[in-house]
Amino acid sequence: MVGFRQQLLMTSDENGTGTPDNIYGYSSFGSGPPPVALTAGTTPAPTALNNPVLMTIHAGIGGATAGATGTVSLIVSDQGNNSLSFHNPMTGNVQNTYTDSNLNRPHSTAILGNRMYVANYGANNILIYSLTGTNPTYLSSFNTNVSNPTDLMFDGNGFLYVTMEGTGTGTVERYNPAGVFQSTFFTGLSVAKSLIISGNGSSQNNPVLPTGTSNGSFLFGNVGTGRWFDPPTNPGYDFAMTDSNGFASIDSLPLGFSGGMSVTASNGTLTNTYTGLNGGDGVDFTAFFGAGGATTFSVNGINPLTDPMDPTAFPIALSFTSKIASFSMTPQVVPEAGSGL
Repeated sequence: MVGFRQQLLMTSDENGTGTPDNIYGYSSFGSGPPPVALTAGTTPAPTALNNPVLMTIHAGIGGATAGATGTVSLIVSDQGNNSLSFHNPMTGNVQNTYTDSNLNRPHSTAILGNRMYVANYGANNILIYSLTGTNPTYLSSFNTNVSNPTDLMFDGNGFLYVTMEGTGTGTVERYNPAGVFQSTFFTGLSVAKSLIISGNGSSQNNPVLPTGTSNGSFLFGNVGTGRWFDPPTNPGYDFAMTDSNGFASIDSLPLGFSGGMSVTASNGTLTNTYTGLNGGDGVDFTAFFGAGGATTFSVNGINPLTDPMDPTAFPIALSFTSKIASFSMTPQVVPEAGSGL
């Protein structure tokens, strides 16, 4: 099951009754309406799902596969069709369906920056794809200690953890982003199927929290690119790199916030402002500032205001100009009426 904050809960029906097998969406407000099968879509024409397994929510970093920058996609591992199916998580409309000769009963996907990693169950390997083009582009694979991989997920520092199914011998293995084996994390698991890493920044519901504070700023030190980050919220935030790297993009502003947000960014020489932004929208800083991206940016006009003590109130998905970077996030404090400030 995948949670999509303030919008839907989704679950796969691997052996669903009827044809095709379905992904069901539920409202997360109250009891919600009856489940709706997310198999609709006309562009491209939908392909019947066949034993879908696990799903990933992805804030598009670029390329039509997962939509333009800031577009959110639900990636379904469709093992029976040896394919990956990209859907609009709100409507179920198909954004794209992708298959190639490398995919063999894919069970799960994980995203790091503009790369997608696939747990390729039937071939006992992990596939790596680029998501910068119209379709995923196969880059490489690795198979050290990989046996019937069922799920995979990155932690907040960019290390990949993979569950190997087994029957009383299941394991969780740890790799770096290049696929180089690091260590065996767990052993002796009984039919390991799925994996959740708390606070790893993989989704809006599971953001990386600050590593510290300094002079009113929330600090994120040596964190991986392509993650969701979240401090307590305010009407706006000022972001600044604390090392020599840059912000490549805002991959997604959080859903559940109304329009009218704006972003002002600078690289120390040039400044640009992006207006009329909604939850789910993104900003590609490199399109204006070049490969070095922006060194500072501000998000303004956040609405509605939320509890500043809630550490999951305003997660934001960011990519950097490097795989690892450090930055600060400073709340724009608005004085209360009558405070005299």
